[in-house]
Amino acid sequence: MTITCEYCGREQPSEPARCISCGAPLPVPEPIQARTTIVYEPSPAGTPVTPSEPLVNADQLGDQLKEGLAAAGAVAGSLGIGAIVLRVAAQGFAIGVASFIVGLTAGSAAAGLNRYLPHMLTALLGGALLGVVVTLVKKRSIWTLLAAPAGTILGSLVARLLPPFSAQFPLSALLALAGGLLFSVLGGNRTRGTRIPCLKVLQPVAGAIGGLFFGWLGFVVMYRIY
Repeated sequence: MTITCEYCGREQPSEPARCISCGAPLPVPEPIQARTTIVYEPSPAGTPVTPSEPLVNADQLGDQLKEGLAAAGAVAGSLGIGAIVLRVAAQGFAIGVASFIVGLTAGSAAAGLNRYLPHMLTALLGGALLGVVVTLVKKRSIWTLLAAPAGTILGSLVARLLPPFSAQFPLSALLALAGGLLFSVLGGNRTRGTRIPCLKVLQPVAGAIGGLFFGWLGFVVMYRIY
């Protein structure tokens, strides 16, 4: 590309900054601007426009979720999860209430005594024994829920009707414990097995620990109050 000097009219063989003849400054050539034209071609008339399909079909996802829930429900039903949860809840409530009542009775009898060890041992060991018996005897959940607490309450009432006995002997706590054990065993069968084998070992152990704790708690509460 040649440039003509505006002052002397000489053509320049290249693109120098000044004229090679007179030395005048040469004009700077404007850069060539590139233009891009985008042409949109309309679709032929009558051709339906199909929207893009979603990556996940909502109906298929819902069906898969329903199938998964149905399979989980079938497994839970085959294991009897609902009945097991209800029975364990009833056993836990019965153990806690009955052991707490035995502890309260023992703590009330030991109030004011310096040697309260027999009463405390009755509360602790009695609560643990109640926990083991309640978990080993199988009966309807409603009777499991009510039997042991009702027995301990009845035993405590019988102890109050008896004439005064030696304060060092925990007679009232033993009667409450005997009532709870008797009512727990009546009308029930020994659990022979379960569809979840680990529960056969864990339930008595957990019951004994829970009964021990609630028996101690009831004893401490009543002994500190009186």
